[in-house]
Amino acid sequence: MKKEHTAGVHAHVEMFLAANREFVEQRHYVEYPASKFPAQKTLILSCMDARLSALLLPALGLKNGEVNVIKSAGAVITDPYGSLMRSVLVAIYEFDVEHIFVIGHDDCGMAHLDGYQMVEKMQQRGISKAVIDAVHHHVDLENWLQKIGHSEASIGRTVKLIRDHPLLPRNVKTHGLCLSPETGALRVVENA
Repeated sequence: MKKEHTAGVHAHVEMFLAANREFVEQRHYVEYPASKFPAQKTLILSCMDARLSALLLPALGLKNGEVNVIKSAGAVITDPYGSLMRSVLVAIYEFDVEHIFVIGHDDCGMAHLDGYQMVEKMQQRGISKAVIDAVHHHVDLENWLQKIGHSEASIGRTVKLIRDHPLLPRNVKTHGLCLSPETGALRVVENA
């Protein structure tokens, strides 16, 4: 089975490289001019849900390069000193971001996630009980993988975590929005 898995990965790499060669040869990159500094001085923290990949920026009237975007499962930051919050702070201090938008969405898979079921799925995919037990020495795995609950409440918690962060300048405004993945319609959850 290991050999088949490796072959599948190789096929994906080749598919991406072939698409990339065509993208570069056809000069499609000229459609995406951008600076590393977001034109809108805005950072969006959004969910990694695949439905939002092409929908999010146009639903906000934005183009490539106008904002920085960070994606995480559920548009959630749980650790005020983890890598996601570090990325928020880098966006503020290195890219002059002045507005942060936490944008969750309806029908989020994280709203129904069950940490115990995910651990079972890990074991089904070959992660040994010994490894899972070892991880339990560092984190309450099932709780760490638990659902976020209602999207709007989760957005509010993440907005609060960002707003209350001791390294966040007081002039940076943090907002919370919820998006429909079907229509792109937005509603305000938290306003700065």
